[in-house]
Amino acid sequence: MKKTSRYFYALLLLFLSVKAIGQVSGVQTVPGTYPTIAAAVADLNTVGVGPGGATINIAAGYTEALSAPLVLTIGVSSTSASRPLVIQKSGA
Repeated sequence: MKKTSRYFYALLLLFLSVKAIGQVSGVQTVPGTYPTIAAAVADLNTVGVGPGGATINIAAGYTEALSAPLVLTIGVSSTSASRPLVIQKSGA
């Protein structure tokens, strides 16, 4: 296989794998879909909010010790009227 075609296929594979990462959408749970609130925030900051928006339900009684403040930046596909983000405590 030529060196050029190896690079082409490697780049193609990289491109396809990046496109396969989905944005956060629908109802997600902590703990459950995400083990921690920090993990949910990290994912939102990395991939953004998907079409239709996302709801993060935090289980009643769930606690999490943080070593640093959580900062929600959502650099990709930020929230909007068509991509709302709701973070709420689940029923008691």
